[in-house]
Amino acid sequence: MEEAAAALAKRQRWRDLIAITESLAQPAAILPAQLTRLRAVALAHSGRKPEARDLLVRLALGDKTSKRADPGALYQLAGLLEEEGQFDQAIRLVAKANSELPSPPGGDRLLRLTLEKRLASSMEQLKSPHFVVSYPLSRGPAFGEEAMRILEAERLRLQKWIPLPPGGGAPIEVRLLPYTDFELGFSQGGHVLGLYDGVVRVPLGSLRTFMPFAVSLMTHELAHAMIAQRTGDQAPHWFHEGLAQHVEMLEEGRVNSIADYRAGDSLLAFPLIEPALQSFSSAVWVSAAYDEALWTVNYIEARYGVGGIRRLMDGFRAGQTTGEALAAAFGTPMSRFDQDVWTWCTSQAPRAWRTEVVRYDGGEVNPRKF
Repeated sequence: MEEAAAALAKRQRWRDLIAITESLAQPAAILPAQLTRLRAVALAHSGRKPEARDLLVRLALGDKTSKRADPGALYQLAGLLEEEGQFDQAIRLVAKANSELPSPPGGDRLLRLTLEKRLASSMEQLKSPHFVVSYPLSRGPAFGEEAMRILEAERLRLQKWIPLPPGGGAPIEVRLLPYTDFELGFSQGGHVLGLYDGVVRVPLGSLRTFMPFAVSLMTHELAHAMIAQRTGDQAPHWFHEGLAQHVEMLEEGRVNSIADYRAGDSLLAFPLIEPALQSFSSAVWVSAAYDEALWTVNYIEARYGVGGIRRLMDGFRAGQTTGEALAAAFGTPMSRFDQDVWTWCTSQAPRAWRTEVVRYDGGEVNPRKF
């Protein structure tokens, strides 16, 4: 059952996961830790967070005779409370979980929770049907309104690739954080300039003007949020990162470096892009994986148009694997797709991929091609 539940979680088949673990909902049920945590994840993803919270509380209490709580359940429960804005309780749970382990992994998490608690009291919110934008109180409402205008315009522009139904999905939460706070809590040593983990976080809270590069940071994370909405959060990492880069507006474009990777014997086969993006084991391979994901999506649009991108998203939403989605969308097995992508990249693709750049100056939209 643990293997089946893990496989269902990997495919994000939450309804099926809930069904096979239904016996754990009984008050007298014995709670195997792994199954219980997976069931709680499925419940949370299915809009049943109170049940997930109650289940984790039962697991976290652990063996009362030994007076030891389950650290994993405490961390997971803290995550649910953080989403609800209950930072003090989340901080206490993480501290308790840390105390149960000889080498606690939660030090950075405590720092981030403390930061999130402070930011919650120093940020203002602006809402629209599509967004909830948080920005520093000190910037004033004009800053938040300008950010909202740009986000709405970019959401509309991205509909070309990631069409969402009118009113579809919950509003996307966007937090424009001061750079120093983002660097402290989320930058992972300066390697990350934006983050989407269900919430868009970008270090633009101290920005003076929304120049194209700053807008590209917002757009990248916004694309992740829209892809998650379109696919039911079932798109693989390679597609997320490839399409998010593909739709960014960069004046200089993205250089085609695939031939250089091949010449240097560092070109990843297509099936290896996904594990490289997930592992972060080597900066060299991760960088190559990002570039290859981008040029894979560039190839898809060049060969199949935006309709090809949309068909892939439909496949992911239906629960298909990458191989299944490629076959359904293009009639191409993964091995052939792999060869077609790299042949195009090295012999037919442009030297750089440029997306039309839209400048946002004082809330005005001025298209300008590069």
